[in-house]
Amino acid sequence: ACGMSSCDLQQSGQCGMGLYCMAPMGQCAGEGVCKASSLMCGLIPGGDIPVCACSGETYESLCHAQKADAPVSHYGECTN
Repeated sequence: ACGMSSCDLQQSGQCGMGLYCMAPMGQCAGEGVCKASSLMCGLIPGGDIPVCACSGETYESLCHAQKADAPVSHYGECTN
């Protein structure tokens, strides 16, 4: 599958193995674009800032959320 395929942010795993549904941070619903996720988290500068996923779950980093195909609400831990 070449090119950009679109995906539904509320349906995890739509893009397939090693891919995640990308959208601007804070966008929790609607359409995103399938992108490849990093194989190794923690190697990217700024890759250790926790993020809060739209699900209300805190992930170690943006990379970890992407690997879990979890749309991200904002940087920082979830507070709810």
